[in-house]
Amino acid sequence: MLKIVAAATFTAAAVATAAVDYSSIKPIVNFDEGNQQVKDSDTPCCATPCAAPTIKYYSVDHGFGHHPFCGETCLDPKKFGIYHLFEKNLTVADGEHPCSRQFTQDGGFYSNYSSTVTHGVPGLLSVTLDLYAEPSKQ
Repeated sequence: MLKIVAAATFTAAAVATAAVDYSSIKPIVNFDEGNQQVKDSDTPCCATPCAAPTIKYYSVDHGFGHHPFCGETCLDPKKFGIYHLFEKNLTVADGEHPCSRQFTQDGGFYSNYSSTVTHGVPGLLSVTLDLYAEPSKQ
């Protein structure tokens, strides 16, 4: 047993001091390849039909610590599984402007455009989406 520990320690020390050429390392997959990168703004990015191969998705978030909202975006359906890991409510839209047909907690609809935001880490895994809120009650 002592010999195995000593060998493992020696091997780890040898690896730590070995010169490594990092210049040839390339990302295995770029999940954002082909996606538009839009900075946060007050102009909708996803109000028009999606360009192929992307399709419209939406998600309603009643999360803790913020007002409820609905988000709309265009995503490549091949990447749905990856994004769904982080957004459990992500749903394929059945037409344009799906948030305007989603009920709020008190029976209204998410029909007021709020902002455009990008969630995630650009260049690795991110998505730009339009956020919609319920109209203000007067």
